[in-house]
Amino acid sequence: MLVLLTDGRQTQDERTSDFIIAGDNAKPLKEKNITIYAIGIGSADPIELKAIASDPRNAIPATFGNLVSLADNIVRQYCKGK
Repeated sequence: MLVLLTDGRQTQDERTSDFIIAGDNAKPLKEKNITIYAIGIGSADPIELKAIASDPRNAIPATFGNLVSLADNIVRQYCKGK
């Protein structure tokens, strides 16, 4: 399992001005059946969160105030399936 905290916005490569596509970078992990939770803090882009997450339900908008309760929910959900 991987829990990724992000602001949910693409990062621009300073050397080339290209955007790093987070969903493309997550693909090898998904191919290895790693469960990815993408938690977007603040004004995260829901489309990018879904591209990163291994399942659309694992793309979670959040605030700093609810991170602890989200972590508890993820652990309960993940452990229930194991």
